[in-house]
Amino acid sequence: MSDDPDGWKTEHRLSHLMSYPYVSFLIQQAAQGAQKQISAEKFLAVVGGSIGAATGMPLLGTMFQAGSVLAQLYGAMGVKVQKSRRASYQRPIGQVIVALLCALARGGYSVNQALQDSSGCAIKAHLPSSWLSWKGTISAAVAGDANRTYLEVGIHIPGQAYDWGRSNKILVSMFSEIERDIAY
Repeated sequence: MSDDPDGWKTEHRLSHLMSYPYVSFLIQQAAQGAQKQISAEKFLAVVGGSIGAATGMPLLGTMFQAGSVLAQLYGAMGVKVQKSRRASYQRPIGQVIVALLCALARGGYSVNQALQDSSGCAIKAHLPSSWLSWKGTISAAVAGDANRTYLEVGIHIPGQAYDWGRSNKILVSMFSEIERDIAY
């Protein structure tokens, strides 16, 4: 880490970015505002429990197992939701990477893989299931320099053909948050 407190804004190496206390603070602040959503598993438990109580037939295990098996089968057949969005910003790469990490933290998407190269990084995060879709992956690629940064974010949900707009809503929200965060 350099003595320049704003040096993080031009840094593309994740390990170096995370060594800046201000960057860690920003990400922690974003994570505190993370939204909790109901998972597909909890949704099926509520629906199955309600129907089971009303009919006297326990449906929870059956509904969850059938949905999970079908999602795996459809995934193996190549059925998936796949959406992506790209943008370029006249901002330094470190600033865009930190805004991306904050957007992921705010959405409650935990990073599970990061790859580094000489001009940027790639980040993968877990997309939890919701009542609209099964679980998936958020993948982001960031490349650039001190003056311009390119960002592409994609969402992949295997085993499901439609997500009723969930992927688009997530992408719009993430890019809005990133644009807001880099505006300062």
